[in-house]
Amino acid sequence: ITKKNDILICVRNGSRQLIGKCALINEKAEGSAFGAFMTVYRTDYFNFIFHQFNSEIIQKQIRVMMGATINQITNKDLKSFIVPLPRERKEQDIISTVLADMDNLIQATEQLIHKKQLIKTATMQNLLTGKIRLAEFDTKQTKPSELGEIPSDWDVVKLKEITQVKSGGTPSTNSSDFWNGNINWCTPTDITKLQGRKYLEKTQRTISQLGLQFSSAEVLPIGSIVMTSRATIGECAITTTLMTTNQGFKNFICHDEVYNEFLYYLLGTQKQRFINLCSGSTFLEISTTQVQNFSIVIPKSKKEQIAIANILMDIDKELGILNQRLTKLNDIKQGLMQDLLTGKIRLTE
Repeated sequence: ITKKNDILICVRNGSRQLIGKCALINEKAEGSAFGAFMTVYRTDYFNFIFHQFNSEIIQKQIRVMMGATINQITNKDLKSFIVPLPRERKEQDIISTVLADMDNLIQATEQLIHKKQLIKTATMQNLLTGKIRLAEFDTKQTKPSELGEIPSDWDVVKLKEITQVKSGGTPSTNSSDFWNGNINWCTPTDITKLQGRKYLEKTQRTISQLGLQFSSAEVLPIGSIVMTSRATIGECAITTTLMTTNQGFKNFICHDEVYNEFLYYLLGTQKQRFINLCSGSTFLEISTTQVQNFSIVIPKSKKEQIAIANILMDIDKELGILNQRLTKLNDIKQGLMQDLLTGKIRLTE
């Protein structure tokens, strides 16, 4: 049973990165039971030692104790850890306060990002469906459609009617002449590495002109939308350079009447519908024909598409700034931990 100010530590897990992760028990969590893969570290220096556990000082020792194969540390290991400790309790408290203040700043930024994400989701659900119209475009009139009630000046269209739908391909891996050229070749890993960012500029792997010639890969123009269509379904990005993809994609080259930024956001709201097309399959994949015949609702006016996309782009810019701030705060915290917890930099009251 936990007590207030206990340090609850993960000591065994399938993921090595989670070993040593910990939480400081407060009054709300006091009296909780914990599982076999957790342990409690109890000390009078709880604030200071908690930050030590989150620093490289202890994390390095954990990695040494685990070795190459074992994802576990024992209570004996915990007792053997060595940490620098100021003799004066006052100095410990000052250091702990500085690091706790950094944690609070980080947490507040994370909460702000979460709130902004919720605002973006709600805005997308309303503007991209026509439930809420921008004042300059609102006709106050609706009409029935196969996808429900929609604005009178919006249409239900199939993706093949407003885009060219392209697939990808993979050159033979048996020929080195096909690889490491100057043509970007996108795989789903390149999309997941974006972590939700919109634009794709370069890829981990490249193919040669010969590889392009002897495969079904096609060069997509700048501004194309690439969308994963195998295993991971419906993750999108907009290309900012000439791009090819492997066969795990369905890619869209927009017609003149469609704003690619608008379609990017709209496709982002359709992921579950794409996944539903794969129901019954053991290996999730959607075909070119399914994607070509996929119906969406879109404003007839390109000006309205642009206006909607601009609002969402502004939110994305704010999220980008907040995420940069969060990264910077985490970097500052790591630097402070390295300096303050080792005594490299000393603080006075």
